[in-house]
Amino acid sequence: MQFLKKIRKKQENFDREIRKSFGSQNKLSAEGNAEKNVSGKKNYRISETDFNQVARQIRYFENSCTTKFASVNIIKKKIKDAVIVPSCEIPGNIVTINSIVSIKLLRTGTLLSLKLVLSEFENYREHKLSLFSALGAAVFLREIGDKIEYSTWKTDNQIKIIDIPYQPEANGEFWEKR
Repeated sequence: MQFLKKIRKKQENFDREIRKSFGSQNKLSAEGNAEKNVSGKKNYRISETDFNQVARQIRYFENSCTTKFASVNIIKKKIKDAVIVPSCEIPGNIVTINSIVSIKLLRTGTLLSLKLVLSEFENYREHKLSLFSALGAAVFLREIGDKIEYSTWKTDNQIKIIDIPYQPEANGEFWEKR
């Protein structure tokens, strides 16, 4: 029992350290839609669970990869500016980790459905897209109806989030390891 308490204490200290290193805002309520902050940027909302999982992956990438990926910097900026809220306060219209998202490619009108996952669960055949891909970074923490521009090495793209048929938080699924 004492061993488990030590592990939990280390985990809490690690999570606190991650929050400090990213300079993220403290926990706040997620009432209403995301508002614009003083500088005119959209305030994103992220659940504590998603924040901790994403921050750990960013730390891993920064410590183990010599290449700097643009999508890592995009995600890092999003979570740094985000308001951290309990999972139960995330509205169902926000794209979170493990959400299934329906998007429309504005150039061609093509409709796609994909699941946004952490890197280790990426699988194109199953339409599971990494959060750290260009498209994944673009849709993460965005809302239904948002029109988004993002770039890949090949082209610039415009998409619109049409629907979020499944979001874990909206279905009461608030576990740590997803």
